[in-house]
Parts: sequence; C-alpha cells; structure tokens
Amino acid sequence: NGLLAASPAAPLPLPAIVVPTENKKMGEGMDSYATNLAVTIILEFLVTVVPTMVGFCFAEHALPLLVTEYFFAAVLSALSHYHAKEYIHKHCRKEKMNQLLDKELPFLTNFRAQIMLSTCIAILAVDFTVFPRRFAKTENFGFSVGLRERKGAARAAATGTDATYTWQEVAEHNTAKSAWVIIRGVVYDVTEWADKHPGGSELILLHSGRECSDTFDSYHPFSARADKILGKYAVGKLVGGSEFPTYKPDTGFYKECCERVHQYFIDTKKDPKSGFAGLWRMIFVLAVATVAYMGMNQLIPGNVYAQYAWGVVFGAFQALPLLHVMHDASHAAITSSPTGWIFIGRLAMDWLAGANMVSWLNQHVVGHHIYTNVAGADPDLPVDFKSDVRRIVYRQVLLPVYKFQHLYLPPLYGVLGLKFRVQDIFETFVALTNGPLRVNPHSFTDWAEMIASKAFWVFYRIYIPLAVLQVDAARFWGVFFLCEFTTGWYLAFNFQVSHVSTACDYPGGDEAVTSIDDEWAVSQVKSSVDYAHGSFLTTFLAGALNYQVTHHLFPGISQYHYPAIAPIIIDVCKKYNIKYTVLPNFTEAMVGHFDHLKIMGKMGKRVTVHMG
Repeated sequence: NGLLAASPAAPLPLPAIVVPTENKKMGEGMDSYATNLAVTIILEFLVTVVPTMVGFCFAEHALPLLVTEYFFAAVLSALSHYHAKEYIHKHCRKEKMNQLLDKELPFLTNFRAQIMLSTCIAILAVDFTVFPRRFAKTENFGFSVGLRERKGAARAAATGTDATYTWQEVAEHNTAKSAWVIIRGVVYDVTEWADKHPGGSELILLHSGRECSDTFDSYHPFSARADKILGKYAVGKLVGGSEFPTYKPDTGFYKECCERVHQYFIDTKKDPKSGFAGLWRMIFVLAVATVAYMGMNQLIPGNVYAQYAWGVVFGAFQALPLLHVMHDASHAAITSSPTGWIFIGRLAMDWLAGANMVSWLNQHVVGHHIYTNVAGADPDLPVDFKSDVRRIVYRQVLLPVYKFQHLYLPPLYGVLGLKFRVQDIFETFVALTNGPLRVNPHSFTDWAEMIASKAFWVFYRIYIPLAVLQVDAARFWGVFFLCEFTTGWYLAFNFQVSHVSTACDYPGGDEAVTSIDDEWAVSQVKSSVDYAHGSFLTTFLAGALNYQVTHHLFPGISQYHYPAIAPIIIDVCKKYNIKYTVLPNFTEAMVGHFDHLKIMGKMGKRVTVHMG
C-alpha cells in the first residue's frame, strides 16, 4: 500500500535487504577463493609446465622467453598475494592440509604432465618438421617418413647438379622445410644443414630463397671450410638472370684484405667475436639509462625542465645499445654462440627498444649490407622513384619540394624510431616486404616474440609511468615524444652521414642496371664514408660506424676491433688504387650529407650530350 500511495514524482522506497555479516563475508570469500584458485592454476602452469614446453620447442629462444614468463609469473603472484583476503589464506591452508592428509599431491600431477608433454614432443618430432629435430632419435639411428620428407622433398626435384633453376624457382624454397640458396651461380639445398650450422639456423633461413654469394664470403672470410661443406649440398645451377644487380667477381682485393686481417688476429691472438668490450660498456650505458628513466618519470626530485632533460638523456642512451651490442649481434659478431647473440640482440632491440630484430635483419643484413647504395635494391634508399619524401639518386623524378629537403628532412629523421616500430608489424610481418626485398614467412616464435616484446615495451614505457607512477599525462607525453625523437635523430644522423654523402657512389643511381661495374668489396669501399679515425669518444658515441668501410667488409667481426683493422684495409686500398674516404670529424661528415641533399634537390638527371 505504501508503494501504491507513493507520488509518481517521488522516488520509490525500496525494501531493505539485510544480509547476515557472516554469510556476506562467506560469499565474498568464496568469490575471492574462486579467483585465487584460478590464479593458482595459472601460476602452477606457468612455473611447472611452460618451462618444459619452451625448453623443448623453442630452445634457441628459451632464455628471453623464460625471463619474460617468470617476470609475469612473479607479477601475477605478487598481485594475487596482495589482493587475497585473510579468509582465503585460512581456506587455502585448510585445503592444502586436507590434500596432504588425503595424499593428494598436486606436484606429482604436474610432474606427470611434464613427462607426458616431453614424451609427446619427442614422438611428434619424428614425423613433423615443425618440432625440433634434436628430439627425434631416429635421426641418429634410422630414418622416418618425416625425416625423409625433410631431407628429400626439396632435393627430389633434381636428380643431379646438372639441373637448372631460375631465381624465381629458388625463391619458392624459403622455409625451414625447404631452404635453398644461390652462391656463385650454383643452387644449394641447405635444408638438412640448417640445424647443424655452427652459426645457428636463423641466418640460413633468413637468406633462403635468395642469392647470397657476397653474404657467404663476408661471413666466412678466414676459412675455406664452409666452401667444402657447402659442396655436397649442390642441386643445380642458376639460369636466366638474377633478382637484383650482380657484382663482378673478386680479382684479388677482398682476398688480400681477408688474408691480412686474418694474420692480424693470428699475431695478436685476439677473438674476432669477443663480446667483453661491448658488454662492459653496456653496464655503464644501462646504468645511465636507468637513472634517466627514473628522472623523466619523477622518481628523482626535480622541476619540469629536469624531467625533459632526463628524457633527452634516456633517448640517447636508448640508442647506444642498438649501435653497440644489438648491431654486433645482428651480424653474429658478439660471442661465438648463436644463443648468445640472439639473446643479446633481441634483449636490446625487441624488449628494451620495442623494435624488432627480424625486421632489422631483413632490412640491414639481407638488403643494405649486400646492395649498399644500389638504387632499387638497398632498402635504406628510396624505393618509389616518383614520389618519395626524399631524393637521393638521379633516377628519382625531380619534384619542386626537393629543393627544401635539406631543411625538412632533418626534423623528420626524429620519427625514425617510432616509424620502425610500426613498420616492422605492417610491412615486415603482415605484407612480407621490406622496401624492395621479399621477406620469408615468419615462424610462430617470431610472431609470439614480436607481440610479447612490444607489449612489454608499452608496459614499461607507457603503462608504468601513467598507471603506476601516476605521472601527469600531459607532461608524460611531452617527455615521451622528446625522448623518442632524440633516439630517432641520434640513429638517423649516424646512419645517414655514412652512406648519403657527396663522397659516396650510388650504383644504378642514374639508370636501372643488371650488373654493377665494381666487385662487391670495392663497391663497399666506394659507397661508404669514414670519419674521426682514432677518436675513442666518437667511436663510442657512433658505435664504431665511423669505421663504416671496415664494418661493411667484415660485418662478422666485433666493432671493437675496427680501429686496429682499418689501417690494414686502407693500405690494401692504396695498393689497388681504390679511393678510401676518411673525413676528419663528424661535423665534416654532416656537411657532406647536407651538401648531397642540396645537390639532389636542385639537379635533375644528368644528360650525356653527343656532338656529331
């Protein structure tokens, strides 16, 4: 009656609901218990089952994956403990005691699950090539259908080395199941060799389906052993031209460079791939970066100007590991262990910088280092000759806007880091391209690591400052973009001054070519610029890119040997009358870069006039 008599305009009185305190507590407790039980199950799975699966299926990347997995497990455990109520702890203790009294031991169940998973993986490895071959015991004692398929599927098309293939046919064999390469006009099926390769399978699979003569030579400069091993995998010969322009064969220059540099390492008894020099430098770099991270996120007292200053410092020190250990790792030049350089490189590139090593390997190792400054083949040069934002070679159409490129390009260099983090997703992973290059299909591991590492980067660079540290949003984004632009400028200028300069050659820059006038090694010298030789500070800040020629001739050697090796190469260049450009300092290198931008903004394609 009270409800019916109430005025329509007045709020309806609601009947009071009384819940006993104990029942309410019990209900909340049971809800929390269900949540806690789910978290416990996830934690037990992460700690006991996942490590075994990772160890079996992704051994090459086990360390970074397990570090990430245990990090999230620790965070999950801490959050679970923090949010759990006293009732839950009592209930869990009581449940555990009941399990012990009833002899229900969960860890035995988990152990049985591990054994079952290990057994299943070992069985599947026999006949399914997606699983690592090292667990298939028949590889040592017999042959299974799956193993025969892996060894023979790619080679079945050829009955001998007299078979011929076009580069398009070879390009179809670009996966772990069928990996072919072209070296000096011969086609090799290296599918079987990939897992046995001392340098790991990643570099082989990266170059599968491609012409990689100069890559092969530059990564095996001191020994003919690789040639001897390679011989037994020949399946045919290349016919019908190449995908990209080809170089002339070596006439002695690169061979002599290799012999003399090899003798240097024999005489000094130094390790060409020693990682110690780079790692101790990174201790200092990471320490400064950590302090800068704290400063720009207000964990160190200071005003807004100090916060922005810390952002600039972090931006520069975010770039330094990429120029040092990441760069060496991408060339297998830091430690002699594939696991070592894969872990170091991905830690610096993927997890700390939020970029992607797979994308970098395609652009830098496969493309830029082999086709340095070759228009239409080097991913670092413009691909669109009609409407690119910058004009570097004469083949590009001269647009009026290029007149100002020396003014508008430097500010745009700042977006390099942000651009690369997005480009590697949509171009390298989704479109399977990188500039003019084809990108081989990605493995599940590559996809998983790319997604996880980018999520981690967003977590520590954006989520923690905004959600955990409660940094003012407006100030945070201002510091964030200043920091990222600093990283972009730092990297871009270091890269550009070494190859985009008035002192550099650009093969195929005037018109499309199918062959290059120089040998590969000679072209590397002519298309690169060195500067500030002998300056420890410049070498440190540039990640030894001031010894660009040495780096391009011997990418598999640690950058910390470059100052000692460069004089040897300069001496050989003098003997063969090859121009080796060394500018006095970074400022002069910058002048050469800006002069080239100005020239290309004003001049059209050069014309040859024939008088007759």
